[in-house]
Amino acid sequence: MEKKDQGTLAAYLDLFLQRKLLFLTVFVVLFVVLGLGAMSVKTSYRATSLLAIGETDQIGLYQQNTGGRAKPLTASASFSGKTYATIVTGMPISVAIAAKMSTDTLVVEPLFISRAVNAEFYDPEVLEITARAKNPDHAVAIANVAAEVFIEDNRSRIRGEMEESAQFVLNEIGVVERELALIQQDIGDFKKREQVTDLDVETAELLGAVTEFEKDRTLAQADLSEQQARYEEFYRHLFSETKIKVSPLESPAVRGLVARLSELQVKLERAKTEYGPEHPMRKLLEEQVLTTRESLETAALAPQDGAASLTSESYYSSLRTELTSTGIRIIGLDARIQALGDAINAGRAKLAELPPKSFELQRFLLKASITEDKYRRLLERLEAMEVEIEGIQGNATVLDLASVARPTLSRALLMVYVLILSFLGSVGIVLTMEYRDNTIKSGDVITNVLRMTNFGFVPKIRGMDRHFLEEGTQEHEFEHYRKLRANVRFSSVKRPIRTLMVTSSGPGEGKSSTVINLGLALTQMDQKVLLVDTDLRRPSLARILELDGTPGVTDVLTGEKALDEVVQDSGFPNLDFLPSGPIPPNPAELFESDRMTGLIDRLRAHGTYDIVLFDSAPTLLTTDTPVLAAQMDGVLVVLESGKTTEEQGLATKETLVNAGARVIGAVLNKARGSSTNGYYYYGHGSDRVKRKGTQKEAGGFVGTLKNLGQRIRPGA
Repeated sequence: MEKKDQGTLAAYLDLFLQRKLLFLTVFVVLFVVLGLGAMSVKTSYRATSLLAIGETDQIGLYQQNTGGRAKPLTASASFSGKTYATIVTGMPISVAIAAKMSTDTLVVEPLFISRAVNAEFYDPEVLEITARAKNPDHAVAIANVAAEVFIEDNRSRIRGEMEESAQFVLNEIGVVERELALIQQDIGDFKKREQVTDLDVETAELLGAVTEFEKDRTLAQADLSEQQARYEEFYRHLFSETKIKVSPLESPAVRGLVARLSELQVKLERAKTEYGPEHPMRKLLEEQVLTTRESLETAALAPQDGAASLTSESYYSSLRTELTSTGIRIIGLDARIQALGDAINAGRAKLAELPPKSFELQRFLLKASITEDKYRRLLERLEAMEVEIEGIQGNATVLDLASVARPTLSRALLMVYVLILSFLGSVGIVLTMEYRDNTIKSGDVITNVLRMTNFGFVPKIRGMDRHFLEEGTQEHEFEHYRKLRANVRFSSVKRPIRTLMVTSSGPGEGKSSTVINLGLALTQMDQKVLLVDTDLRRPSLARILELDGTPGVTDVLTGEKALDEVVQDSGFPNLDFLPSGPIPPNPAELFESDRMTGLIDRLRAHGTYDIVLFDSAPTLLTTDTPVLAAQMDGVLVVLESGKTTEEQGLATKETLVNAGARVIGAVLNKARGSSTNGYYYYGHGSDRVKRKGTQKEAGGFVGTLKNLGQRIRPGA
């Protein structure tokens, strides 16, 4: 895959086929290293305990039940599941777990427990405590001890809150006791000073009624404060955990019903202070209040825009129900307090008409009665708290203790991860190498980057020797040289090419084999061809043709031999060979000499040969090659696929052009992958014919990828 070129799946498949050795090597190394690392890691085990978080009493907020008693709110109204999970993973619990698990011979560190324990809260009200450890027994023990410590901490936490509330009530009792003692002392002093003993019967009855009204109003005010606190709590939960922005009792649809219910409640409470339970007016008002309340509840609980999105629908519905019920109770308490206030004011007005001494005495007695009732209520509450504190169990109970620890990751799954990571790592390294690779691997680079004519490509051929040359001209690989021959002939249409030099950027790129095979391809067109080895540093044509390398070009240039004396018969029809001769110390000086120019002119004008092919030294390594190239009719550049870089190709072209050479094009040698697909190959006989679409598919994993790439390639 070229960075500037292919982006298809076929290109990626070709890339991995070309770099399969690198891919397999990296994959094996990564798999071995990661596998050994994974096998050396001790498996971690996980154990889980489950706790149920139920309802419990919480001091501070009270709701009024239907029986008139004060009922505490549950902890679920203020504690969230996230809070419980945070408590379990906190350092105080970790310290307690470590202390409980430590023995005389084993010391457990709290930091280890903190890292090993985790907690999650799931609806409905289930707390999952998870412990991880290298030893399965340790994981089970930590999970169970964590559950036990949390239950104890939960019980202690709730007990502490209740004890603080009980202490507050006890302090209030002391204050009321002192207040009541002072009132009793004031009453005694008043009776002794004013010589007043008791009130008459009528006054006592009126005083008793006012006292009861005062008691009822005090109770109602206490209940109102508690209900308002409860309403604010539900209000906060409803608006913070849902999209509701308007209270059900504040919506326009129910405001009229709220006002109507408030008005009827006031009338009913006034009727209760004036009439008995069987009075027709009182019964009528009770029926009207009941009907209006039912209508209000129905309207308030109707669907409202912005239903719950962060909580469950059941939780949202329960919040609205509780909020509505609490609001209605607040309306009733407001009406009752207002009616009782009116009754108290009326009673006190009548008491004010009594003689001054009797009025003052009844005022003391009224205050004493109210304080005694408050004192009695505080004692009852303290007694109830003490009973609850003694029997407190908390709101956390065990659902299931950990019994078996399971491995967090099995060996087989771990090796699957290693396999995946090794594969991804190999792919990443191959893609990185390809991204950083700027070698030439396609004809598009020759055309678009080097700006040279693309004369095609030649696949990598192993064993380039005389035996191959004798047999290989009938093999399918030779078809690429026939195409190269055609491109060379096309280049000589407007300007004939009698002398053609083949060069390359560096050594080992295949220029010598290209010269020989191009010459053989030209002889198949009944052309007389002369091969001249002008690589006077590392000549190789004689070795490939298995002919003598001396005498040759250097002997002609020094005048020791005549041209006809050094030209050899290659053994191939229509193909002669002029070897390099002895290697001189100064090839550049020889090529710049007039004798070299004269030799080239003689070969160009030689009537025996149709074309003379020169094999030269690499362009970028010598200075003699550009000198020789300038005297040629054309220069063909050989680029090795996957070896010659774009910079080297550009430098070769620039060097030749600056020397005055005519670069007719370039050929990509030793090409692989997609560069070699899409051509017809011919061999000996009809059974050797291989065409695209009829090739026998290669076997094995690599062959499967190659065949797949051929199928999905555009135009396949």
